[in-house]
Amino acid sequence: MTTMWKRPLLVSALLGLGACSNSTNSTPTTQLVAVAPAGGATGIGVSTSITMHFSGSMMTGADSEVTLHQGDVTGTVVPCTRSWSVDSMVLTMTPTSPLAAGTHYTSHLGAGLMDAHGHVIDMTSHGMGMGGQCMGGGMMGGGCADGMEFGFTTS
Repeated sequence: MTTMWKRPLLVSALLGLGACSNSTNSTPTTQLVAVAPAGGATGIGVSTSITMHFSGSMMTGADSEVTLHQGDVTGTVVPCTRSWSVDSMVLTMTPTSPLAAGTHYTSHLGAGLMDAHGHVIDMTSHGMGMGGQCMGGGMMGGGCADGMEFGFTTS
């Protein structure tokens, strides 16, 4: 009889320890660490490619959250080819035709951009220092409500 009540007591004790333990996520937050051209850049060549470097591997299909617009983010989407580095940490977007000279463009990273673990990435820790601007009402947990934009002007 004594072994029957010990088993539920042991299970309860183990569950209690799990509830009291530090349950921090062991997966570090993936961050946007570099963008080229940076926000506010001028004199960019009309045959440039846009690159985004992340601190960790990105989710397959994440490139659908990244667009290039002529003008601001409400402007026409510029057709681009997209390719990932072998480790899925660098996205390169290359416009399918040269950009127009003396024209403003905006790279937009959508708020749904996720890393390989399915976590929304942190765009703001480094993005603001690269000339990025939050869209949609400011920052929310390391991200921006509607993503982040980086504007540049061609030469």
